[in-house]
Amino acid sequence: NNDAGMRAEREYPQLPEPGVTRISVYGDSFTYCSEVSLEECWTRRLEALLPRAEVLNFGVSASAPDQAARLARRSHQDVTA
Repeated sequence: NNDAGMRAEREYPQLPEPGVTRISVYGDSFTYCSEVSLEECWTRRLEALLPRAEVLNFGVSASAPDQAARLARRSHQDVTA
């Protein structure tokens, strides 16, 4: 996970570069891709299919979607602070 708690190898800047669309996904261990490597995760594959897009994975393993939403709110506050 990155410093914001997302399943990612990299950190994301506060704002995306001009022309880049950000897509945030929320959910449980299926969203987090608990059983596969990051390279095999569907969010990583989606990002590879969409030029000029960043797919932010806020999935939370072994948890309910509301936990992912809480993580996203905390991460958003950290990024915009």
